[in-house]
Amino acid sequence: MQTTARQHRAVAAYADPASVLRAANGSAPRWLADSAGRLVLARKPDGWHFCPDGAVRMAQFTAAQVARLGWSPAAQSGWEEGAWRNDHRYNDPPGGCDIALPQNAPPENA
Repeated sequence: MQTTARQHRAVAAYADPASVLRAANGSAPRWLADSAGRLVLARKPDGWHFCPDGAVRMAQFTAAQVARLGWSPAAQSGWEEGAWRNDHRYNDPPGGCDIALPQNAPPENA
């Protein structure tokens, strides 16, 4: 993807989302600190797919990149708490993003 973006700068770009998806130590934990330092459940139990807060992080990153390139206006605030958070796909597996469940508790050392 990086090579394609370099070869087609006018129509393609690449931005590495690692900065918003990884912890300070380089790991990719389920729980990550938000901009206020609060832990949010970013990933489902498989450690890969996003819970709503992880989707917010990725969407904010992507929107900022495309706005910086002038390909889109900046995202308007407020969408982060929209009804999309209740989409059934965030409940697959059932309860995987439910922070009230013990199996989804943040790690003790977080």
